[in-house]
Amino acid sequence: MVLDEVSIPGDTNWLSPGELERYQSFRFDKRKQDWLSGRWAAKKLIFSLLETENLLSMVDISVGNHPAGDPFVTVRGEILN
Repeated sequence: MVLDEVSIPGDTNWLSPGELERYQSFRFDKRKQDWLSGRWAAKKLIFSLLETENLLSMVDISVGNHPAGDPFVTVRGEILN
């Protein structure tokens, strides 16, 4: 599946508060779009794996980065292993 601007929602209502803050910190539209594409792909994958058990919304899932840059995922504030 190829992600493009059409497959990502036009709003940012699916971002967690922390993700929204990070998104708003980017100055350039290209960087914003690239970042949204990565977050959308990650959250869709995580959502598809967990959604049936927990009745999650996309806002419940947050993808962050440790200071060294490696990603981590939280669901409702709990870090996933």
